[in-house]
Amino acid sequence: MNSFAGVLGASECRFFNPKLVSAVTLRGHEVMKLTRTFVEQRGYQVIYGDTDSIFIWLKRTYPNAEAHAIAAGLVQEINAWWTHNLREEQQLENFLEIEFDTHYAKFFMPTIRGSDVGSKKR
Repeated sequence: MNSFAGVLGASECRFFNPKLVSAVTLRGHEVMKLTRTFVEQRGYQVIYGDTDSIFIWLKRTYPNAEAHAIAAGLVQEINAWWTHNLREEQQLENFLEIEFDTHYAKFFMPTIRGSDVGSKKR
């Protein structure tokens, strides 16, 4: 959705429509907000998220293989949860799929100047 929104936001695009771009962005935020709540209900902490990604702190150090196993379990749970919710609440087939990208043994997120909030995309 986010890639397509970029195209829709280009005035040269045949289907240019700022309302569509806004709708895709808002839906992306909603999806990630609900995913964040789901993850936090399982005892993990979301340290960053935007329209298409989520960074989760497992709350302690794990060996890489164990962290990957936890991530694989979360991926399955999140995808199953979205499939169920979309079917039950919206009568829609789920085409959303979260994927695990990588496990960082150490993670540094600089803060925005004068704030304790992490800076986006740095």
